[in-house]
Amino acid sequence: MIRVSFPELDLTVEAEPGIDVLDLARRHSLPLPSYCGGRGTCGKCRVRVEGPASPPTAAELALISPHLLDKGERLACQVRLWGETRVTIVEAGWGEVEKPAGEVKEVFYPLDPGLVRRRLDRPASLRSSSSSTWDVLRQALLQTGIEDVRPDLGALRELKDCLWGWEEWEVILVGSRLLRVGPATGDDRLHGMAFDLGTTTVAGYLLDLTLGKQVALASTLNPQADFGADVISRISFAAQDPSGLSQLQARIVEAINSLIQEITSRSRIPAHTVYALSIVGNTVMHHLLLGLDPSGLGHLPYQPVATDPLQVRADELGLQVHPRAAVFLLPNISGYAGSDLVAAILSSGMARRQGITLGIDIGTNGEMALGSRHRILVASAAAGPAFEGSQISCGMRAEPGAISQVWIEGGDLRWKTVGEIRPRGLCGSGLVDLLAILLQWGIIDSGGRFQDPDRWDCTAPSCLRHRLVPADDGGWEFILCPEGVARRPLALTQRDIRELQLAKAAIRAGIEILLDEFPASLSEVEEIWLAGAFGNYIDPGSAQAIGLLPPYPRSRIRPVGNAAGEGAKIALLSRTAREEACRLARERISYIDLASRTDFQDRFVDALRFPNPPSAS
Repeated sequence: MIRVSFPELDLTVEAEPGIDVLDLARRHSLPLPSYCGGRGTCGKCRVRVEGPASPPTAAELALISPHLLDKGERLACQVRLWGETRVTIVEAGWGEVEKPAGEVKEVFYPLDPGLVRRRLDRPASLRSSSSSTWDVLRQALLQTGIEDVRPDLGALRELKDCLWGWEEWEVILVGSRLLRVGPATGDDRLHGMAFDLGTTTVAGYLLDLTLGKQVALASTLNPQADFGADVISRISFAAQDPSGLSQLQARIVEAINSLIQEITSRSRIPAHTVYALSIVGNTVMHHLLLGLDPSGLGHLPYQPVATDPLQVRADELGLQVHPRAAVFLLPNISGYAGSDLVAAILSSGMARRQGITLGIDIGTNGEMALGSRHRILVASAAAGPAFEGSQISCGMRAEPGAISQVWIEGGDLRWKTVGEIRPRGLCGSGLVDLLAILLQWGIIDSGGRFQDPDRWDCTAPSCLRHRLVPADDGGWEFILCPEGVARRPLALTQRDIRELQLAKAAIRAGIEILLDEFPASLSEVEEIWLAGAFGNYIDPGSAQAIGLLPPYPRSRIRPVGNAAGEGAKIALLSRTAREEACRLARERISYIDLASRTDFQDRFVDALRFPNPPSAS
């Protein structure tokens, strides 16, 4: 047998010589993606190997660049181990798999999750008292300073073993509700999980509620995408198919449970010891998780069933943690401004700042907020999935092989792919970069139309000229990469440009209307923050060049990552934050319904055009 260590997981296992890393990972439920089922075609199961191993296979030579192979980068499904080896898992997205622990952004809120764990010696009077077991327990809790405890039926059923079974008790309460009573475990930690339910991606986080630290995280594609890439398609499916709503609910519960299993297994924390969860998402995702009829969100006046904050039990939703774990759902604002936007506002600190901030979450359902500690306006624009790579002929999410950056250097068109492997497609940030270049050199005009080469800027680099070729429809297409991983060219079509124009126009029109309604000028805005994976990696200069973002000092445009996920974590860790989220949604946030405004269509049409570029020379 050989010893194989996974240092970032603090794990060492034994295995027979010649085993491949993917097989080993599956045996031990390690977080190693393999979308192609181990056939060596997706390139997503990358690991870094230090130790005796088989030579690179043809699949590895095709998918991993030579300098990364030299550094020990391999495909887990291809590499076989022949001796004591150290294996580091590389994330299938940006950089390495998450750090096992990290500080949560809780600058503004105290650590107070609202869960309490107490150990109690068995009262001497228990066996002789005529009082109920519950009364004896309540008196014991009272002596520790805990009052007004309400019993839970499931917890009462656990009391049957109290009389004889345990010398030392342990109780866990959420607020005033008794969640668990049982024998003392010797573990003082409490764990909870936070989830951001995105239209495209579901992100989950495991947190130590005692220390206020993140333990682990993972994400997965939202499996509801099988029924449509956008929320409107899912609303339609729920309305038209008799079992549509139950199918959509089952899919999102399945996604959450898969993340629970993945994260807790990796962290060696039993899922049944997770006692609290917080969940945020747009209003449609909120309804689909709870099994609420979303049909009112599909037409004017876009009426939700409920927007209030909720606290339910995990077993009511089929979530595979402790069955009586508290599930906190933050409030929604309106039919198309959900708790994810409330969470983003919470984590950004916008609601506590004196100056005006503009926040934008660029995604399938683009959300934006403008305001300060005094007042916040929010809006939602149906940008569509173009920024996520969908509806683009060579588009894809920001996964290994996705071209994420495009630029011209030394007279050549250059690009960078996620994971530094052969290009498989173009993700949103790379698409914006490419459009900015085409616009700069006159390859497309302000209306988004490809131009004949004789109308280009005379100084356009020669590396661009041979890439514009006739398309099958009689127009033009731009060849970004002559040969991708599938041995086919990656090309940008006229239709692709139109899809991006529609997406960016929706976002930009929403921004302009918020500024008018507030009212505020851009000069009064102290900062712009960009949320979401797309916002985190987009080049602000490229976004401004195509008119997605307004003219604004780039030094004051700040990417904030998954602000909604951060807000969900903060809400899990702090009752104060949960209370503030409720006050924000109820008292200080006002929703601007773009669809009902007569000026939105005019703004949208204006924003379809690209800005006139500055002189390229």
